Amino acid sequence: MDHAALTREACELLRTATTLRQEGHWSESVNALKRATALIRQMTEAMDVRRREIAERVEKCSVPRPVILVVDDERGVLRFLTRVLVHAGFDVLSANSGPEAVTRYRAWPNIDLALIDAQMPAPWDGPQTLAELKRIGPHVRAVFTSDSGERYSARDLLEFGALRVIPKPFPEPGELVSELRTLLKSF
Repeated sequence: MDHAALTREACELLRTATTLRQEGHWSESVNALKRATALIRQMTEAMDVRRREIAERVEKCSVPRPVILVVDDERGVLRFLTRVLVHAGFDVLSANSGPEAVTRYRAWPNIDLALIDAQMPAPWDGPQTLAELKRIGPHVRAVFTSDSGERYSARDLLEFGALRVIPKPFPEPGELVSELRTLLKSF
């Protein structure tokens, strides 16, 4: 289908319809408008089909982005981690509490990794949040973030089911991203 030729033909029909209307030839004007409208509809449908074809090809070629659920009660930390991870090419779901993390996980169970603050206030701290996530999806993989001096040692957190413990304050953003990518590649 030659869109340029159809566009020219539709424009010519619209001009003809205008001229016919100005000259008082109403029925011929309406017929020209109907033909122009049909051409425009035909072009629109063809473009929609083409757009869908292109979208399907792009979807087949695109590589899925890893999805990380970030859970931290400190909004500044949550925003920082979200920004860093999105900039690095991850899809991020964020939650500022254990219950919110469970809600997010129920809505989107195909996460690749949960990055959970070990020390959050009630109702659930990090290990309790991970336990709830694993109750819903036993395959959940998690990394805890932890300040030194918290009530859980790194060893305790690993025993709760974490794959790794990343200390706070965080390393450089690039190091954090690299560590998470390395971990994700190991699955």
